[in-house]
Amino acid sequence: MRVLFLVALAAGTQLNPITRVAQLLEGLSKKVELDGKAEQDLYDKYKCWCTKVIDSKSASIDSNGMRISELAAYIDDLTNGRVELTGERAKLEGEIKDLEKAIADAEAMRAKEHEDFLAAKDEMDKAIAALDKAVDVMDKGTNTSLVGVSSELKQALEVGKGFLSQRDVAGLSKVLDVPEVDWKKLNREATFKQQYTARSGKIQDILSDMLQTFTDNRNEAQTSEDTAVENHGKLMTAKKAELSASKQALLDKAGENGARAESLAESEAEKTDLEEIGRASCRERV
Repeated sequence: MRVLFLVALAAGTQLNPITRVAQLLEGLSKKVELDGKAEQDLYDKYKCWCTKVIDSKSASIDSNGMRISELAAYIDDLTNGRVELTGERAKLEGEIKDLEKAIADAEAMRAKEHEDFLAAKDEMDKAIAALDKAVDVMDKGTNTSLVGVSSELKQALEVGKGFLSQRDVAGLSKVLDVPEVDWKKLNREATFKQQYTARSGKIQDILSDMLQTFTDNRNEAQTSEDTAVENHGKLMTAKKAELSASKQALLDKAGENGARAESLAESEAEKTDLEEIGRASCRERV
């Protein structure tokens, strides 16, 4: 009796097939739901990542495109000389301007110095000629003829005030202030002969000293002029060589061309790299 009860109890607790199938379907449904949710989450994350990557790549492509355009314009400007990378041109143009001004100023100064020399030499030549004539007159003893060159001698005194001795200037000035009638009187009256002879010798000494001084000064002036001409020639040779070198350097522009070549190479390399990146991005999107 007890055995039958236990068998009946065991049979009562056993599930029927329909219930088991229902339970299995219910479990499978929950699993599918959970798997679907997990896949949706994974998809959403992937979609978000893709969107960010695509947006980033699109922005990068746009930025690269703008940079490529900028580089293309810059390369064109470099190639056609519209852009200068150094201050070499301005520096050389400044040097050329300064050299041209220095040459022009030196030429003008030399011309003025030569003009002054010629004027001074002309005055000294005239003074020397007058003194030569006066010395000749005194040597011949024809003292009345000294009056004939008095104006020239006075001019010589005026020219020589800066370098003649005060004694000679005063002595000759005193002689030239004697009227012609007094010279005639000295020649006529025997009582004055001795005094006149002594005075004549003194005048001859003054004239000879003055003639020598004027001659020395004219020679010194000529020597100075010759030296100035030589020095000016050397200066002009040096300045013109500098000017020629600066003008050639402006044509060559070695520093500018070197910087231009380097910048051009870098810009072209960057442009090529960006274009290659752009083409790779396009292939990825396709």
